[in-house]
Amino acid sequence: MLPGDIIGAALNNLEDLVRMPTGCGEQNMIGFVSNILVQKYLYSIENLQETTRQAALKHMEIGYQRAINYRHKDGSFSAFGDKDPKGSVWLTSFVVKSFAQAKKHIFIDEKDLNRSVDFLVQSQLDTGCFRETGKVFSSYMMGGLGQGWGQKTRRSPQGALTAYVLMALMEAGADTHV
Repeated sequence: MLPGDIIGAALNNLEDLVRMPTGCGEQNMIGFVSNILVQKYLYSIENLQETTRQAALKHMEIGYQRAINYRHKDGSFSAFGDKDPKGSVWLTSFVVKSFAQAKKHIFIDEKDLNRSVDFLVQSQLDTGCFRETGKVFSSYMMGGLGQGWGQKTRRSPQGALTAYVLMALMEAGADTHV
């Protein structure tokens, strides 16, 4: 199969990416986001079927409720919730950005979203960069730039993390002049 054939097959079967988010906090969010992106893309090309839209919305609502189980009291998120000693700035940024995008489609509690935004803002160093706390298992949570905890070495580029946090804060409409 040629690369163009693979892309064509993927675009012809986007509805297959509309599925129930499951797994740990990281896996749940990856599944959650796929529902947002597929719905957004199909809408943009005027090919969003009502059955697909309804399925995506249902999966997003369930994924949102599941995601809340992985939130810490300080507003951060981690792969295993309270079983982890600390929440992750990378994952919390991913959650904030995703919830900000999802609130156009489903109910997202603004108070809870703002708690997560506050956690991110408090993670900023005097240099203006953001520091990582907690663990990230999937390099996808780090934009593919680093290596998750399951791999040999862990690299969390501070510049990339800072850019990612700022994008999440902007998506959420937060004041980025902190």
